Amino acid sequence: MTPAREPGDVAWNLTRFLVGRDGRVLARYEPPVPLEQIRADVLERLSQESTSAAAR
Repeated sequence: MTPAREPGDVAWNLTRFLVGRDGRVLARYEPPVPLEQIRADVLERLSQESTSAAAR
């Protein structure tokens, strides 16, 4: 595997992505982002979705 060289390249297999239901990338996490930060973002997005669904 070659190292990331260009801006936007994925750094090995440690980069994580938060992907929406529509397949769009909502957030990108480069190491060393703690899993708790990712978890907080996932819960926030889920909360936003449930609020939007309830408003319909």
